[in-house]
Amino acid sequence: MTIEKLGSGYDELVPLWEASVRSSHSFLSEKDIRFYKALLSKEYFPAVRLYVIRNNDGLVLAFMGVSDELIEMLFVHPDAQGKGYGKALIDYAVWKKHIYKVDVNEQNTSAFNFYRRQGFKVIGRDDTDAYGKPFPILHMQINMNRFQFYRDVYDIVKEIPSGYVMTYGQIATLTGKPQCSRMVGKAMFHVPEELHIPSHRVVNSLGRLVPSWPEQERLLEQEGISFKKNKCVDMKKHQWKPEEYWK
Repeated sequence: MTIEKLGSGYDELVPLWEASVRSSHSFLSEKDIRFYKALLSKEYFPAVRLYVIRNNDGLVLAFMGVSDELIEMLFVHPDAQGKGYGKALIDYAVWKKHIYKVDVNEQNTSAFNFYRRQGFKVIGRDDTDAYGKPFPILHMQINMNRFQFYRDVYDIVKEIPSGYVMTYGQIATLTGKPQCSRMVGKAMFHVPEELHIPSHRVVNSLGRLVPSWPEQERLLEQEGISFKKNKCVDMKKHQWKPEEYWK
């Protein structure tokens, strides 16, 4: 999916914002919704850099607004939720724009849980929003320990040449945390699309592929990887052991 910066014009964002808010902000009254809606084009949108994801017809399905250090807003149309658009925007903010903080309404439990799944944790709380309304705001920040570990993993995986593979255990050892091979697996599962990481070149210690990822075998075959009769990678031929990492 493509993420583009919105240059000007907010008309197409307002209906999406309202649809998203009505589906997730049940704690807001009609009066509240009208109050915040009136501020969108006058205050909220001009104060941030806006990034959008469109469908093939050019319709905006999701958008995000960021300041220098904070994800100020993120909304996905209810009909487009659960398809990875929110995660894609978060990954873009974290990995491309180096923004590691977000604010979220405490009563918006679905958004709070979404950010927690993306690796954010609560670092502060305000009893009211910026207008003094009784809607507590949670200040969240990416788990920097996990973020650094993932970044180390991705830096290693990026170096695996075509025609070779590495194991979760190898990569964990190279990060200095040999006990964290399962965390390497989680890092591979959460690879941001924007980074173009060759995650298909990571297998388990026996050369077994990811069971739920049939495309992995095809990608490896295209790179000349050979398999045993049990469909595991022939590790004697294709396991990459870069000596410089082991010094």
